[in-house]
Amino acid sequence: MSRHIAALLLFQALSCSAATSAATVGDRFADAISYGMRSRPDLLRQNNIQLVRWRRPAIGLTRIDQCDYPVWLQQSADLGTADFCVVQIGANDRQSFPAGPGKWVLFPTETWQVQYRGRVQTILQTLHTSRCRRVIWVLQPGFENSKFLARYQQMMNASRSPAADGMARSSSRSTPVPPTTAPTISTSQVRSR
Repeated sequence: MSRHIAALLLFQALSCSAATSAATVGDRFADAISYGMRSRPDLLRQNNIQLVRWRRPAIGLTRIDQCDYPVWLQQSADLGTADFCVVQIGANDRQSFPAGPGKWVLFPTETWQVQYRGRVQTILQTLHTSRCRRVIWVLQPGFENSKFLARYQQMMNASRSPAADGMARSSSRSTPVPPTTAPTISTSQVRSR
């Protein structure tokens, strides 16, 4: 999977004369993408790609008591912008949301799904309006060999897909990313298998 994403970025970078920045966004799965690309520094140099990581430890979209990742992504001025953002998040999101002291929004209720989709939408909106020229959202692996993880995989990916699909159809940005020589391309989804 990392090779496919790296190939996509390299293909796009070939048409750019200036350095192309690529940010990996998310949790430990996003790190796998980053490490896969870093394992080929020759290709990064040859294609003038600058790789950055916008990763936070112990994050996801449900444990806002540990790290509110969408807020961190919005408010961290030192992150800057990137031509491409490869997002993979939610490896540990099959759990309830904290909703105050001793209160939880239970997984996988309808309320949980609505709130989860809202957090996905917030991240996508932030990336599109102030961080990234192009977003590549990588869905979670199928986890076919684990009954527990596979049980909710379709629901988890569906919770991410409607927000991503809505952003793909939206072409306007309220706060434009500074222009670079990289082409502005609509959102893409990449399924990992």
